[in-house]
Amino acid sequence: MHGASWVPGKKPCPKGEARSELVIESDEKAIAGIRDGIHSSLDGTYRNLVDSMQEYQQLWDKYGVIGLEIARAKGFSEAAVGWVTEFGEAEYWKELGNSISDAFWRALDAAQAAYDGVEDIIEDAYEKRGQFLDKDWYAQKVIK
Repeated sequence: MHGASWVPGKKPCPKGEARSELVIESDEKAIAGIRDGIHSSLDGTYRNLVDSMQEYQQLWDKYGVIGLEIARAKGFSEAAVGWVTEFGEAEYWKELGNSISDAFWRALDAAQAAYDGVEDIIEDAYEKRGQFLDKDWYAQKVIK
């Protein structure tokens, strides 16, 4: 190192050669503990994965690639059971019943309105039936 350097609270070093040495003190026990903790965590995760995948591994061992489809179908059926179980809740059926009831009454109202409209058209056509049979009126109104 050449030149003078300044360190707070210290006198500047005189110009000349300087040698520095970096000493790293480490706590081998602490490092070993951290390493062991990481190893244990990874090992536990691996063992949990192996345990949770055991059923799928057995399907693979027994059926090969078709085991994937069996597992997929099984997963679908388990999800469907959960879905059906949710449907077993009284609140769900109450809400569904209310929705169906509301939809039914809206459909009935719409059907009644449509019927009333058709009835009006039929009545109007009946009242004007003579005009439809009159060729001259028809020619004047429709064929211009």
